[in-house]
Amino acid sequence: MSILSALKKSWLYLFFVIAVTVMIVGGISLILSIEAQLAKTIGENTYQINITQNSSKNSISNGDLLYWLQNRKEKFVIYKENLDNCLVFSNRWKEEPYNLKNNQIYINKWNAKNEIVEEGISYYWFMGIKYEVTGYINEFTNVIADMTPVLQRDTGASMYGTYYIDAEKDTETMINELQNYLYEQDGNVDFSYEKVQRSLTKELFNQAYALAIFVGCGLLLFIGGFTINSSWADTHIREMFVRRLVGAGELRLMIRLYIEMLEIRVVGMATGCIIVYFMTNLLNLLPNKTVFKVESIYVCVCIFLIMDIIYTFPMILIRQKKKLVQIMR
Repeated sequence: MSILSALKKSWLYLFFVIAVTVMIVGGISLILSIEAQLAKTIGENTYQINITQNSSKNSISNGDLLYWLQNRKEKFVIYKENLDNCLVFSNRWKEEPYNLKNNQIYINKWNAKNEIVEEGISYYWFMGIKYEVTGYINEFTNVIADMTPVLQRDTGASMYGTYYIDAEKDTETMINELQNYLYEQDGNVDFSYEKVQRSLTKELFNQAYALAIFVGCGLLLFIGGFTINSSWADTHIREMFVRRLVGAGELRLMIRLYIEMLEIRVVGMATGCIIVYFMTNLLNLLPNKTVFKVESIYVCVCIFLIMDIIYTFPMILIRQKKKLVQIMR
């Protein structure tokens, strides 16, 4: 009954906790979902390569890249990816999605309706090329296709863009060899690379939705926290005064008030997590195929604990002293 009575008296604080929980848990789930999407084909030794040709000739072609790839002795995988598809070239045996060859493709389950079946074999047209469907994926990427036929079709086309390469411990050596090979073809080419873990953080912070969520959450915590904690103490003036008259100490009153706040917080956080679960896993309302992440609850709890340390405890103590002085006067 104490929780119910506290909820009746403190519906504003409950609403605050629910709103902040939804923003934190939803934002963290969004970020972790995007991270999982970015990292789905990224290993410990994966590097990102950026290639730009500055000369008017654009002398480095897809054919040059294909020739270099086909003559490598190292075991490696290289792919070119955007938000919707991933082109892969690999000469090492590895679990999907790397083990593609001979015009093979993995497609997402929602693209299966566009398959073409010929003589019992499923095919899928991608970038004007017919691929044999090897399997299905249920990830953010829609298509994972063999890169070779794309390079063979446009061997004279200029090579440029962002690639990802993973040759395990030989990755940096292979990148240096590729750089030297490209400089032999065109000394003016811009070639840069970095380990993916370094750029992954930048990609996460570039997410507009996540930024908006955390800016809004920060404002709620800063403005709403002070306001609601103050009003909470104000609603307990009479109770504090009576308890002080019977000998209750300031620390005891503070702990009692905080326990009531903690009870409401637990209810509010549970309600907020349920709301985010329905928004993500059932209704799919958040962008980028966000799914509910349990880790987001841990972050939410930590943020509320930090909020307690910074100003919940001090605010309750300050308001108690201030109001009791006013009452005693």
